[in-house]
Amino acid sequence: MSFLAQARQGSSNRPKIAMLYGVTGIGKSSEAARMPKCVFVPTEDNQDHIDSATILPLCASFDDVMGELTEIANAEHDFETLTVDSISSLDKLINGKVCSENNVDQIDKIPYGKGKEFAIKHWYDFWNVLAYIRDNRNMDVVLIAHPEIKKVPNPEG
Repeated sequence: MSFLAQARQGSSNRPKIAMLYGVTGIGKSSEAARMPKCVFVPTEDNQDHIDSATILPLCASFDDVMGELTEIANAEHDFETLTVDSISSLDKLINGKVCSENNVDQIDKIPYGKGKEFAIKHWYDFWNVLAYIRDNRNMDVVLIAHPEIKKVPNPEG
């Protein structure tokens, strides 16, 4: 059957994966908490102001994140929305896992730029469990992200 014959028109009722991106303090977490029956997987400690969602224990490692996501994927619950707050901090946890696996203190110390390549495997694992939660638990997923703002010294002094 051709692709055109398989095309559909209109929106789908499939749960969504969305990202809220912006600088700290503009209300991304508060907005995510307003989603129906929301549960937070926190990778940073900034949800004290949220009283309208369930907040799981703070994840101190990538293994903690995957453990909480696996429980959401497999346990009985009535949550409808999953929020990961934030994937910016998750990146640091993934880099930490790669460093631990390779006995280095910085991901850039892994030869031949392989550190980021190793990190991608963990990002795939993360993405796969999110897709499973969306598709098999029928949950919307919200990812919170922050821009990384770095000071760059003036090259002219």
